Amino acid sequence: MQLNHTHSNNLKPSEEEYYWFVFTYYVLKEHILNYNLSNQGIECFIPKVSIIKNNRSRVMNLFPGYGFAYLRPSNVSQLKYTRGIKTILRQGNSFASISQDHVSDLMLVSENTKVTPIEPKPLPGAMIQIARGALKGHLAQVVSLSGSGRIQIMLSLLSRESTLDFDLKHIKQI
Repeated sequence: MQLNHTHSNNLKPSEEEYYWFVFTYYVLKEHILNYNLSNQGIECFIPKVSIIKNNRSRVMNLFPGYGFAYLRPSNVSQLKYTRGIKTILRQGNSFASISQDHVSDLMLVSENTKVTPIEPKPLPGAMIQIARGALKGHLAQVVSLSGSGRIQIMLSLLSRESTLDFDLKHIKQI
């Protein structure tokens, strides 16, 4: 993802276009930020994705603490002094912006995960806990991902280590 830079002094008021400026914000005050930006009429996008974690769907920020605001370069000071904003990213003497295509791609990914949440798979070597079945509660180590929603695990059972093939739905990551 390449950042563009814009310098408001080079643009005439009649030629000003809108850009997606990149800013940082206080994560715990995101609701205050959204309220203040909507009161000012500034379009804002904070990329979020839905993931399945511990068999529950959760919404998480894709880039915690970073967001994008769509406005003219001459209005950047309005954004700069908005309550909840930490800083507006810069490239040299200019404010950093991102292309409309990149933001559209992020919006598409964000919308797609609402329908089909991301299901992170444990990596080989990670410790997991068996969540269902006769071995519920036992700890195991991931050996490999088998595909088709299956996983191979190493389990210590009766003082012997055994490799078993399990369904991803029957484990939880720890």
